[in-house]
Amino acid sequence: MTDSCTHPDACNFGDEGPCEFLSCLTFGCNVSAACNYDPAAQFNDGTCDYGSCTGCMNPSACDFDPEATIAGGCYDFASCAGCTVEAADNYNPTATLSNGLCIYNGCTIPGACNFSATANSNDGTCDFASCTGCLDNNACNYDGGASIAGFCDYPAANFDCAGNCLIGDCSAFIVQGCTDGCACNYDPFANTPDGSCEFGSCGGCIYPQAENYDPVASRDDGSCIFEGCTDSDFVTYAPQANALNANWCSNMPVSADFNHDGMVQVEDLTQFLQAFTLTSPSWGGVAWVGSACEVDALSQDEMLAAVVANQSTTDSWIPTCAAPGCSYHGALNFNPAATMDNGVCLFAGCTDEDALNYDRLANVDDNTCRYDVCPDFNGDGEVKVNDLMDFLLLWGN
Repeated sequence: MTDSCTHPDACNFGDEGPCEFLSCLTFGCNVSAACNYDPAAQFNDGTCDYGSCTGCMNPSACDFDPEATIAGGCYDFASCAGCTVEAADNYNPTATLSNGLCIYNGCTIPGACNFSATANSNDGTCDFASCTGCLDNNACNYDGGASIAGFCDYPAANFDCAGNCLIGDCSAFIVQGCTDGCACNYDPFANTPDGSCEFGSCGGCIYPQAENYDPVASRDDGSCIFEGCTDSDFVTYAPQANALNANWCSNMPVSADFNHDGMVQVEDLTQFLQAFTLTSPSWGGVAWVGSACEVDALSQDEMLAAVVANQSTTDSWIPTCAAPGCSYHGALNFNPAATMDNGVCLFAGCTDEDALNYDRLANVDDNTCRYDVCPDFNGDGEVKVNDLMDFLLLWGN
């Protein structure tokens, strides 16, 4: 007769045969933090896995792993980011994470005829002509749909807008002359045309900063000559210029008098060397360098807003005569379709004659005026050997 197992801890206690203690035990990973944790395991067999379920658990990351149970590193926050709004102009259908940088193109200048309150990026389509008209309802050409003040035409005394006499006999009030508001010799008091209208004598260059400015002209004929440096390789490059004058082209620093004592001497060289090797935009945290080299320039939108004011206050602005606008390429508001320029061109730059970078061609200030010397003489964003050589060559003696 075979003996039975009499050990109470044995798996086969009470059964025939020798006692055995393993068949009734459960082995596996009994560490709850492991990927393969087995809650039924009584003994750890060394198979715990901590890698297969580790991943990025941040749902804002592009490498987010929804199946991960152990937090790993999140390394990608860019590849899936983009504009997720379908109505936006830069909508990215593959983006799963919004970067909050949706672009809506349109006219962003308040006061423009087609101003868009939802646009956040100016696309150059701002229109200041289609809604320009006479805002005075007493005028003959009153335009109830206009929002920008334009030319108003009024009837002569004792006449209505159609030229009809409002009293019994108007013969004493008849004034002959040019009644065409677009003519150079337009007579606002004339009520009877006499065929004398002419359109050529008032043409010329009406911009005072031009070499051939004509103070008598009231309408620009596109003949203005804006001399300056038209070569963008020079620090003095003038985008407004349409005629090259090599005398204006220079890379030489205008000054190295850093301490404003009226002389360039050793103290200025010492101050320059404090800025040596610094780069924009931080300039090493050196306050005087940042103040001298960095400017908070106005945006094109802010400067173009002046167009509204220009158009509304220019006496000779008569939108019905032609296609009004600026006809010079170097202007912010250049309009290739313009056929009549009444002096509304905006040439951006520093307009303060006391500034180191005064721009004689500018007629609208862009907030770039500098009054302290920037040690980055060539404007490349770094104070280095070229700037030092300029200093020594010009002021070394």
